[in-house]
Amino acid sequence: MSLMVDLECTPEDFKTCDQSSQLEPGFYRAIVNEVYEDHREPGCYVFKFKITRGHRINQIVTDWLRHPALAEDADKAKVMHKRFMGWMKRLGLAKEEHAAAGRVNCEIESVLGNEYVLKMVLKDQKEKVTDTNTGTEKWQKTGQRFTNLDFMGVFPLTHHEIPDDIRAELELPPAIIPPEEQAKRDRAAAKEAKKGGGGKAAAKNKSSPSGGGSATTAQPNNAPVGATAVASASRNYDDL
Repeated sequence: MSLMVDLECTPEDFKTCDQSSQLEPGFYRAIVNEVYEDHREPGCYVFKFKITRGHRINQIVTDWLRHPALAEDADKAKVMHKRFMGWMKRLGLAKEEHAAAGRVNCEIESVLGNEYVLKMVLKDQKEKVTDTNTGTEKWQKTGQRFTNLDFMGVFPLTHHEIPDDIRAELELPPAIIPPEEQAKRDRAAAKEAKKGGGGKAAAKNKSSPSGGGSATTAQPNNAPVGATAVASASRNYDDL
């Protein structure tokens, strides 16, 4: 007696079926695959990114962006406002004219299909526990760690904070350096020059001129891009 099975199997299925769903820390190029408001918590927006480069191609990364109006207190509202505004700016939804008007009013769904760079970092897992002495709830580390998007882990493809080696690995367009950032780099280079290290600083500063420059391209390999660069844990914001 033989037991036959029949199961659909694509080359991608075979390649990824026994891989951990846990992404390694690093930078990943991805598109916005879905975005919607969580019906269980109005004001909380769910973003699903699909990886488009590297050995984890097509894997989904999910993150939640909560409106500061949902904050439990003023301190958390301030942090949530910073993250929400930062995401809106980096997604291309918040513009300078919004700042001049004093308010951002935009359609979040308009980013569907747009491509960005994600920065994944290690974080400490936390759980809510009740203090037996006071009866109040607090967040406590479980001892487990996981990878998730950094606090401000979404970048437009031309963002100047993406390292040059990552830019080459992900085949990104040249960085666009804001004038104030370029001025900061120029001052740093001049300071280094006075200390006798001008050649090295000048070469680093010259790599990506504002709005131009060039980036070398390379085919993605099987190693997670930039894994060693961001392996340390960042600020945990999951209890906001």
